[in-house]
Amino acid sequence: PRARPIVAEYSPIIPALAFSPDGCWLAAAWPPADTPPLPRPFIIRLWPLPGCPAAETKTLGGVGGRLRWIGFEPRGRDLVVAADHGAPGVHVVPLDGRPPRRLLGLTDVGLHSAAISPSGRQVAAAWGFGGGAGAPWARGGERALQVWDVENGGSRHFELPAAAGAEGEEPQWGVYSLAFLGDSVLLTGDTEGVRRWDLETGHSELIVANEADGFVEVAASDDGKMVITLEDPFGETGRCFPLQSLHLSDGATRPLTEQFGDCARAMALDPSGTVVVTADQGGVVRVGRLAGGEPHLLLGHEGVVQRVVISPDRRWIASAGAGTLEIWPMPDLDQQPLHALPHDELVAKLESLTNIRVVRDPESAEGWKVDLDPFPGWKDVPTWFTPSPEWVARVEAEEATP
Repeated sequence: PRARPIVAEYSPIIPALAFSPDGCWLAAAWPPADTPPLPRPFIIRLWPLPGCPAAETKTLGGVGGRLRWIGFEPRGRDLVVAADHGAPGVHVVPLDGRPPRRLLGLTDVGLHSAAISPSGRQVAAAWGFGGGAGAPWARGGERALQVWDVENGGSRHFELPAAAGAEGEEPQWGVYSLAFLGDSVLLTGDTEGVRRWDLETGHSELIVANEADGFVEVAASDDGKMVITLEDPFGETGRCFPLQSLHLSDGATRPLTEQFGDCARAMALDPSGTVVVTADQGGVVRVGRLAGGEPHLLLGHEGVVQRVVISPDRRWIASAGAGTLEIWPMPDLDQQPLHALPHDELVAKLESLTNIRVVRDPESAEGWKVDLDPFPGWKDVPTWFTPSPEWVARVEAEEATP
């Protein structure tokens, strides 16, 4: 079996990732090997995950542009993608090979993100960034929020409130993230803070003011009862802020620093609103229950992680940044994390996982050497290990040989 995590080279500056509803595929926006200058015509790769029927990676095309966001609709039949360069807008990409279709509206705007309602009926996106003539990101486009009904093809158009700034100064940054609370309420995060929209009336109100210089990212559970927020300092390295939980009744926030540290750069909330994944400036990924407890540490990235996602079935975690994409099996959150075990239990655990030993060696300049003990086999077969028929046949053949 392949070692875990699954690791791949991954080059987008702003990664776009999403797990399928059944947890069998990971979708990622991927620039081709012969990537030209901007606009880059990204493709979408679907990675099959262990324990599922499919074994071959799929490639989807037909959208073009630079993909900023990817999401599966709840039935797993279509992908929804948001692009800013080349083919700006929101597109629905069928997984059965039919050509993609563009959702009309929001033309020629820079999009940071989009969102799909828990029922899958609605898709939302909003003006993300722009600027006046001479700005490197200069582009047209109306400062608006668009909500589409993907079943009947209709859409609703809402004007974004005027952003605070110097008098006469054209705003450059808009909505950074979106999250549905059911089908009738939407949260948006921007440089102003977190805004709640009533999609029936079009009324919006700022429920959390942003006190820092940056964007606000927002994530919500499917039932809308749990919301977490994270401020992003315009992608600048060396600056980061704590993850916070948000109480919608009064707009109060609570820092989650005790569990997840005070320097998160990426975060994700599972659909049930109970499991959180964060990544920090140094590339450490933390996985824990929002209710409390020591999080598990996933170590492997060698730089800032920009995106983390959780599979809906809570079997997998994906993290992207520093040039790599890593796919991790979900830790057993009922067990104490490895780094929190008492010394003797930690050593016993490590010895059960490997036959590699570091032992004293007087003849070595360092005084130590690496030794290999006979591997006794796993006492408890890892849950992520699904043997192929070829592997089983080979083992049976070896066991039958005198």
